[in-house]
Amino acid sequence: MLVTEQAGYAVNDTWLVSDINLTLMPGRLAVIIGPNGAGKSTLLRLLTGELKPSQGSVRVNGQNLNAYAPAELSKLRAVVPQHTILAFPFTVIEVVQLGVTVPGLMAHGAKSERLAEAMLAKLGLAELAGRDYSSLSGGERQRVHVARALCQLEGAPPSDAPRALLVDEPTSSLDIAHQLEVLRELRAQARTGRIVVAVLHDLNLSAAYADDVLLLANGKAQAFGAPRDILSDALLSSAYRCNVKLNHVPDNSGPFLLPQACSVSE
Repeated sequence: MLVTEQAGYAVNDTWLVSDINLTLMPGRLAVIIGPNGAGKSTLLRLLTGELKPSQGSVRVNGQNLNAYAPAELSKLRAVVPQHTILAFPFTVIEVVQLGVTVPGLMAHGAKSERLAEAMLAKLGLAELAGRDYSSLSGGERQRVHVARALCQLEGAPPSDAPRALLVDEPTSSLDIAHQLEVLRELRAQARTGRIVVAVLHDLNLSAAYADDVLLLANGKAQAFGAPRDILSDALLSSAYRCNVKLNHVPDNSGPFLLPQACSVSE
């Protein structure tokens, strides 16, 4: 499990997130939603161990996240940040292999290349393996880094402890087909018993793919639960400060959202 207790993070006495109590379970895709500046990326960075909480704690598999050495932490979780800068002239497959060609992981040489090829194929990128990474579009780069994170998880030594995949806005630069492709893969990763956490802005994608939804606003958790419980007119209209109307997809009664034009809440 990935657990936060009263977790918060402050910069110069300003709390970006505070009092977050959350239990994220293996086998489920949890999606973090909320307006700009709500604290979504800050919370994700707390969950990855990139930031140390200013208050409270974050624990993975019962142990404080900050107690792990970086090499040990890399075996437990993989991260896809919102923005990645890579200035070296690597090919696509070399970037994906970065997920496993570090000390402590098990894939090296030909094994790491086979693993990287398999992860590229999962995301429909096999034909780009030999391309210069810098020549890719933003959406292609985004998918490459998802493949890199998958490669890291697959290359870690065997363990009974569940591993976590944490991604920040993995669909922001993607067209519709590739958004669905990436989210299907995140859902598939959860179904293997992993903890999967994604920050998303698209509420309808969140409704379609999330097992659990965390709604953040003003750095605080407003609600956490199943999409049909969290994605409600009242909660979303309050958090986003615009009137939102919940509807239901006819074939499965799943929720979808429509903003109501020209009706900003006071």
